[in-house]
Amino acid sequence: MPDFSGVLNSLGWGYRYLRPPLTLHEFYNSSHSLKSGKFLLFYKACLPFLYSMIDWHFPFIFIYLPLPQYVSAGARKQIQKIRNYAAILARINSMIESKKNSRITETTWKMTQKQPGISFPDCSDCRQSPAFAGFCYCWNRFSDIINIRRAVFFMMTKNTDKKREQMMMFSMDDMVPQNHMLRLIDKAINWNFIYDLVEEKYCPDNGRPSMDPVMLIKIPFIQYLYGIKSMRQTMKEIEVNVAYRWFLGLDMLDPVPHFSTFGKNYTRRFKDTDLFEQIFSKILEDCMKYKLVNTEQIFVDATHVKACANSKKMRKRVAHEQALWYEEELNKEIEKDRLAHGKKPLKKKDDNQPPASGGTGNDKDSISEELPEDVKTQKCSISDPESGWFRKGEHKHVFAYAVETACDKHGWILGYTVHPGNEHDSRTFKALYDKISKLNPQMVVADAGYKTPAIAHRLLEDGIQPLFPYTRPKTKEGFFGKHEFAYDEYYDCYICPGAHILTYSTTNRSGYKEYKSCGEHCAECQYLSKCTESKDHVKLITRHVWEEYMEVAEDIRHTIGNRQIYQLRKETIERIFGTAKEQHGFRYTQYVGKARMEMKAGLTFACMNLKKLAKILEKRGWNTATFLYFELRTRIKSKFKEKWCWA
Repeated sequence: MPDFSGVLNSLGWGYRYLRPPLTLHEFYNSSHSLKSGKFLLFYKACLPFLYSMIDWHFPFIFIYLPLPQYVSAGARKQIQKIRNYAAILARINSMIESKKNSRITETTWKMTQKQPGISFPDCSDCRQSPAFAGFCYCWNRFSDIINIRRAVFFMMTKNTDKKREQMMMFSMDDMVPQNHMLRLIDKAINWNFIYDLVEEKYCPDNGRPSMDPVMLIKIPFIQYLYGIKSMRQTMKEIEVNVAYRWFLGLDMLDPVPHFSTFGKNYTRRFKDTDLFEQIFSKILEDCMKYKLVNTEQIFVDATHVKACANSKKMRKRVAHEQALWYEEELNKEIEKDRLAHGKKPLKKKDDNQPPASGGTGNDKDSISEELPEDVKTQKCSISDPESGWFRKGEHKHVFAYAVETACDKHGWILGYTVHPGNEHDSRTFKALYDKISKLNPQMVVADAGYKTPAIAHRLLEDGIQPLFPYTRPKTKEGFFGKHEFAYDEYYDCYICPGAHILTYSTTNRSGYKEYKSCGEHCAECQYLSKCTESKDHVKLITRHVWEEYMEVAEDIRHTIGNRQIYQLRKETIERIFGTAKEQHGFRYTQYVGKARMEMKAGLTFACMNLKKLAKILEKRGWNTATFLYFELRTRIKSKFKEKWCWA
């Protein structure tokens, strides 16, 4: 079946589909679609195209279609008027075509006459109009076999660039749509709070006038909101984007600031300050005013952001041992337990002994060309020494930063901290916990990286329920697991599956109590092959001094409904990380140093919260009082529901 659309496009005609399929034969002969009223409406619908024919030099084709016999006399008179007018336009068109395109007209006419089976309508203008002649040929040849829809044909538009040099008077506010994201954000928050935050950084009576601090903060805000990769590219986008200019308070003729302006102001004014964290806190406070944030359940996790450092440019440095945030409290608990068992206090560590674990990563004195062989070392980036060597799987080895984040069940970001990528989540939890503990949460939901006795002890002591996932036993396959050894709390001992007792031996520096079996009894035990492979046939089991807190955390995990709460992680904290990396350029950073990374994290999370707030306020159109009333009703309903469930 021939493609009619290609023929129309070659002749300069376009079309659009409207109704169900209809062949040209059915269109001409069908009585249900071409009664007099509809046929007249079809001709009247073609009138707007007649007025543009003089400019385009094309006659309108459907005027020359024969009329069906059942068309009324009144409709015939009106259609005849349209035909007469079209005939005049066709003659004008033929005169123009005969003068300008006489060679094309003769060539086209000869080519069409040679084709067999051609019969044109009774119109003398076909000889002078190549476009009309070609269309008539297609109409007669394929009218019975081409499937088209009930269509409206219109001519191709050309020369749309005539308005490039046109001068107009307009308002900048009219050029930005009412539902534009920047307009919604500007409506959702009052940016004047920035003046109070940076007032101390400017001299009141000396120096030349500075750039508006609000505009200075809005520039990186645009960059992180739309995920623009660099400040240089951001300035190029602001130069040509009307919405960006409107958001910054620039008109069409105002010059755009240089791309180094923000960097110089950061170095001279904002460096070593908590300005960007205060901006994040102020936006979060505005979200809380509308009662949108629920801090009863807080989700905690960390993601890694690739640092601006070459993975092949590194050096070795001494890995200093990092002090644990719970070390002082743990040492007191260890001494207390050893005294209860009649053991001597442990000796203090020797500071001259080789370190045991990696640390902060910013000690320049530890970097040396020659290192002793017995000293533990770690990789350090030459470009960004504050970043950490991050390993995930077998292929992903890069220098990165770890951004630890907390959010609520609705996806509002409540806090963040930035650390080197080689530090474990359990070691960096304290810095984030100090921020979220002020929000009075009832439960903290975290993944297996936070499932440690120290974190469980701190949360339960503060009256917060820790919700950790299930972790598989790390016992070697084919051997008894730790859960198969029963602990007797009264006698403070373990009982193995063979009914032998493992008595208390000592408490080590890591806070683990060691329980050992008798080698003579275990040598004759039938379960020896499933219990231990030691040469002296002694089985060793450890129990942390805060193990009872881990058992309480396991009971919380088995509570009805907590499994569904933990499954919300993929809809809350994991979705935040995915959105930040896909839409806001959070997969890597162009800045060097931990301080600039904290600025990037603060502004990125601030714009995510503000974008969410602006969308909610625009969608619901509620004010603060309405939100308070809605929140009160929701809480009353939840209380009645709880009473009914427990009754």
